[in-house]
Amino acid sequence: MPEFLRFIAANALLANMDSFLSTGHNFYLYIHPDTLKAHFIPWDLNLSFGTFDWVGTVDEQAKLSLKQPYVKANLLTERVLRIDRFARAYRAEAERIAKTCLTREHFDARMKRMEGAIAQAERVANVPHKALPPKLPAVYDLRNFAAARYDSVMAQLTRKDEGYVPYWQKGFIGGRMQRPATRPTTKPVTRPAR
Repeated sequence: MPEFLRFIAANALLANMDSFLSTGHNFYLYIHPDTLKAHFIPWDLNLSFGTFDWVGTVDEQAKLSLKQPYVKANLLTERVLRIDRFARAYRAEAERIAKTCLTREHFDARMKRMEGAIAQAERVANVPHKALPPKLPAVYDLRNFAAARYDSVMAQLTRKDEGYVPYWQKGFIGGRMQRPATRPTTKPVTRPAR
């Protein structure tokens, strides 16, 4: 259970919504042959940091709810987080990850190391890196996103904010392309029969 809670917390903190949290894919489920315990392994995180627009904007995903970081109905996560001791352990894990990985100092230092590695590779390969277009909104900058995500997580942990609850804004639901006209009510999303 601690590993599953860490898996959910890490995906939530990264706002990795093209994942188990919404689409139900981009992970492996490994069953250990000796213990027969299930292990969730993330895969394909290229749409992390709020860039999976089927469930909200980048700004909304920077404020992704810790209480419900998934699109309903995600029965396993819903049921696990309804159990108080698991919900507390999940929040503690989210706080630990945020305080060790998402602080401005830590994140900026990691970004500088990565930028240095990219610059060195460009010099060696003599291939310049193509920068993002300068007209993109500031939130697309990873440093800005990480800072906004950290602030939102801390506000949620201290109960000052509830965060953004994701829902299907567009995408495939029940095998059909769908785009709800309005934000859903608190009722669970019903999926059309196949």
